[in-house]
Amino acid sequence: HPLLCGSCHIFALSLQKILSYNPYIIEGISKRGFHAFCQIRQGKKIYYVDARGITSSFDEFMDVAKTFVTDEYVIRPVNQNDINEWAQDNKYDAEAYAFAEAVITKHKECYLL
Repeated sequence: HPLLCGSCHIFALSLQKILSYNPYIIEGISKRGFHAFCQIRQGKKIYYVDARGITSSFDEFMDVAKTFVTDEYVIRPVNQNDINEWAQDNKYDAEAYAFAEAVITKHKECYLL
């Protein structure tokens, strides 16, 4: 649950590190909330990946994202400013990244196409 709600950015960046996926943010226009995840495009199909695993269903993906994004939204790539801001917010980054990477490595089949 913490890797999905509260530390989703750590999980998304860990997916990038281990599986070379591209991290994205879905955020409300009001910028009051966001959800970080990875997105994979295969042909015309888009897949969404977060701590729950991988899905091609936008509705299923939004089950969690709508908790944080309650107004109109944009989906955009994570940028260096995002990463810098996240690094300032958490003094437990090393432990969180190690945990996320361990989860991904142990359950890699849940995060692969």
